[in-house]
Amino acid sequence: VALCGALLIGNFAMAIPPPNFVANWNEGTMPRSLDGAYWARDHMSGLTLADHRVSTTLFGFAGVNATWDTTTTPFFAPDFAQAMGGLVNVAAPSGRGNVSYVWVDADEIAGVQLRPWEPAVPMPVATVAMLSNYSFVKVFDTGYSQVYWIAWGCDPSC
Repeated sequence: VALCGALLIGNFAMAIPPPNFVANWNEGTMPRSLDGAYWARDHMSGLTLADHRVSTTLFGFAGVNATWDTTTTPFFAPDFAQAMGGLVNVAAPSGRGNVSYVWVDADEIAGVQLRPWEPAVPMPVATVAMLSNYSFVKVFDTGYSQVYWIAWGCDPSC
């Protein structure tokens, strides 16, 4: 009985391991992520650029199609020209298409989770700054998560 109790307590303590234990991966869905997912369910259509963790939340709670790990360059690109190749004609699980939205949250900035066998790498400051320029229009912001609509065909003056 003592051994079973110890195993139960050990499993409880490690059910969702801390990110530094699993290559900086955040294995849980935080309640603060759900505000954005519920908003997305009612306001977003089209493909969303999101890492694996966010894609899971968006698809599972909002039914929104996301990129998962099918495109990587936009997460680390310093400008729109370098990101564009990963935003156009993306072969996402829902089908091939152009990205319509970009999701960014504090956990994603701390470590973009793309493929389970790769460590989560922080998003460069230049990439986050890129979203305030070019053709990205912020349409949602909770302080924790932001959603940007890509205004294809617009320059920064739009």
